[in-house]
Amino acid sequence: MPKKVLFVIHAPRQTGKTTAMLALAKQLTESGRYTAVMVSVEVGSPFNDDPGIAELAILGAWRLAIADRLPQNLQPPAWIEGETGQRIRANLRAWAQATEQPLVVFIDEIDCLQDKALISILRQLRDGYPERPKNFPLSVGLIGLRDVRDYKVASGGSDHTLHHPFRIKVSPNPLLSCLFFVF
Repeated sequence: MPKKVLFVIHAPRQTGKTTAMLALAKQLTESGRYTAVMVSVEVGSPFNDDPGIAELAILGAWRLAIADRLPQNLQPPAWIEGETGQRIRANLRAWAQATEQPLVVFIDEIDCLQDKALISILRQLRDGYPERPKNFPLSVGLIGLRDVRDYKVASGGSDHTLHHPFRIKVSPNPLLSCLFFVF
């Protein structure tokens, strides 16, 4: 089985990041080997100082995107209400357990989040990652404009934003503009 990684794609506006990830998710799902979808966290950005509200907004937007992009038999179970700071992880866990194929989730606009909301989402992804593939997505891609190394500045300069949730290896191919999170 190939090594599982979380990765981030960053590039300027209007370069095809979202389009490429939508196409990749569709291709992975159509292969019959994965349940793959691209979702966004942009709706959480007005609530950067309240992770609980950000999580609810994000999960609501995810439900709509997933309903539009995946067939009924690949839809996640009903969202779990859960505790603030655990909702994203809990719902990805429930979905990974419910689907027969490994789950792959591309999260667009990750750099729209800042401060407490960004830290909460990144820590939930980091916390769930060791439980893959049966209890968490096999792979999670983070897509945005900024290089993940800039998240430290965007979230108030906390040393924990960059160094704690992820160890980062830079892609050897600069044309890909990817960073891979390896645990």
